[in-house]
Amino acid sequence: TGNTNLRNLFFSISSDVGWHEKNGCVYLLHKTKGEIDVLNESGSLLWKALSRKKQTFYSLFHLLSKEYSIDKSVLKNDLVQFLMNYTTGGYISYKTIK
Repeated sequence: TGNTNLRNLFFSISSDVGWHEKNGCVYLLHKTKGEIDVLNESGSLLWKALSRKKQTFYSLFHLLSKEYSIDKSVLKNDLVQFLMNYTTGGYISYKTIK
């Protein structure tokens, strides 16, 4: 996402990615790269939200803050890292909010 402000974007699962849930974990397959990834509990929570509809930074942050009672700045940093990793890796797509 470069210098784009994450707060001005809608996020969704890339069409290049297949996924399934097993035993509470989400398994990802990037079809064009042939890469497999397994998400932790919080990543799985975010992924399932993304699978239901496009999400904003704030909607994802609110979801995490309802689920985990840890410092908000830690949640924010973790969410930024998650979004940066998975948008850069091509697992999550994004569009500017108009």
